[in-house]
This record gives sequence, C-alpha cells and structure tokens, in this order.
Amino acid sequence: MLKDPSKEEIEKYFFCDPIAGSIVRIANASTAKAGENPIYVNNCGYHMLSALGQRIGLHRIVWIVAKGSIPEGMEIDHINGDKSDNRITNLRLCTPTQNRQNKTKYKNNKSGFKGVHFESSPRIKRPWRARIVVNKKAISLGNFMTKHEAHEAYQEAAKKYFGEFNRS
Repeated sequence: MLKDPSKEEIEKYFFCDPIAGSIVRIANASTAKAGENPIYVNNCGYHMLSALGQRIGLHRIVWIVAKGSIPEGMEIDHINGDKSDNRITNLRLCTPTQNRQNKTKYKNNKSGFKGVHFESSPRIKRPWRARIVVNKKAISLGNFMTKHEAHEAYQEAAKKYFGEFNRS
C-alpha cells in the first residue's frame, strides 16, 4: 500500500474544503488543468482522485487536510454510510473491524434485515434465524417466528457488540 500524501503535498496541487467535503485542482499537472474537478467514482462507490502518483479516496484527503495523518492500521469511516458524503463532520477514525461493523445489509439480502435469514426446512418450527459476526466469529442469536422478531434480536446484539458503529 502506498503512503498517504502529507497535507503540504495535497495543498500544493489542490484546494480541499473539509467542511463541504470537496476538492479542486489549483495547479496544472501533465494530464489535468487547474480548476478541474479531479474526482471519479470507483466501482465500490467511493469518490477517488489520481494525485501525487497514486489513487486515493477523497475521504482520506479530507481527513488529512482537516485532522492530519491517518495512523497506521486505521481507516476512515463514513458515519452515515454514504460514500459520497465526504464532509469532515461525516468522517471518523476507526479500526478495520469497526468499519466492517458499520456495513449495510448485503444486496442479495432477501429478508430485508441485516443478520436475518429464512431457513426453509419443513422441520424447523421457527424459520427466521438471526446471527451476528463479532471479531470474525458468527454468533447465533436464535430462531424466531417472524423476521421482525429476528431483526429485534439482531439490533440488540449489534448495540451490545458494536456500540456507535452499529448499523442495523
């Protein structure tokens, strides 16, 4: 992984507004002109820019300009889960584990609730199962008659295990 640029390196080529979460090029480069918006959206939905010989997320640039370097092993989390909202008030420092806790439900989720799925075996009396993953270990929260009961169990567990990084 490449080293993040310093605040001074960033400010030599860009004007970054941490309050708005925006950036504009202020110096010409070989392939870009001053005044251009250097942002593109990658396949994961993050706002990125190619700068100083690397690709870097706008959220990382905003953090560096507003708060300084990002400690090794730490990540920047979008508090509201919106990868396009790069205002400094929506960013926080976190561990990789905390960042995973803040994920939304998977796109192929059929129950509509994170941590809840339907077990279709005819011998199962309570078909809605809730489970949570904590420190890469799955914890069963039990089976329930309705998906709403299973979701409630997941929410309680998420509050207990994930605290402020809970997104259920």
